Amino acid sequence: MKKYILLFVFLILSSKYPSKDCCELIDYKELRIQQIKNSDFSIELLKEYLKLTDSVKHDIPLRQFILETGWFSSELFLEYNNIAGMKFPKNRETTAIDDWNSHAVYSHWTESVDDYILWRNNYISKGYDTTNYYKFLKSIGYAEDEKYEMRLKQIKINK
Repeated sequence: MKKYILLFVFLILSSKYPSKDCCELIDYKELRIQQIKNSDFSIELLKEYLKLTDSVKHDIPLRQFILETGWFSSELFLEYNNIAGMKFPKNRETTAIDDWNSHAVYSHWTESVDDYILWRNNYISKGYDTTNYYKFLKSIGYAEDEKYEMRLKQIKINK
């Protein structure tokens, strides 16, 4: 409880990034994740959130999010916080709170990212290899579009 009170006070008092040595009781990474979870969407925050929460360290999921949302302009993203076009799952853990037109609905865009990671980790736990992520997506039949990989590779991302 003390940790959460300190976190709350710190978030209120700090509008900038906290220094890593500011408080020994609060884990900087967790603090930053919570700050992002309370923030409006931006591509920069999405990139940072992926670096903090995702064990896969490349930009293919980011490219997927861009493609699936039409550069974050789709109704599914803007109204329902669904960043990856995820369907509402029937047989796996999820962070979705509802469904709309068979797609998952999330309370915040970060919950959609978390669900994407849960979805992918479900495949990894079944022995799928994500070393070659394009091959992984093809092996699970992720997209019906035969040019999906090419479309992903064409997306230019500022690093």
